[in-house]
Amino acid sequence: MFLVIGLTLGIVQISEAGRYRQNAYVTNAYFCENPIEEGSFIQPDRVINIVQSDNPKAAVHFVVNLILDKGQHQVEADLLDSNGKSVHAFVFDPVTAPVDDSTYSAVARFGGKAPIGSLFVKVFDRHNGGARELVGTFRLLVRASGAVN
Repeated sequence: MFLVIGLTLGIVQISEAGRYRQNAYVTNAYFCENPIEEGSFIQPDRVINIVQSDNPKAAVHFVVNLILDKGQHQVEADLLDSNGKSVHAFVFDPVTAPVDDSTYSAVARFGGKAPIGSLFVKVFDRHNGGARELVGTFRLLVRASGAVN
């Protein structure tokens, strides 16, 4: 009886793990003022969670570090406002991962006046020319000058 239960638990664990299978995984994502290159990764200088809406000179970098499966990857990111309206689309240079668990960093820069509320970045990957797959969604708060959180 114990063997049967153990086998059943093993099958459940394998099928659960399969639900999370994808070709690219986000390991870190940051909004920052200036990215810094450290080895094979790009890191933030100072993490930003909130930007002011009325600063036309404001600039933010979005840094995303990924782990990729072997093969060709096309990483893309959509910048959306609070209503889900597209503000901008970023398409990064295609990258070839020579082996499974290859690392990759992408950086997008955006700035200027932003609507009060939130900005969202949705990160996608196309593996070996396949379908566009969502691998992460990230949010940046946008506040008026002097607003208190």
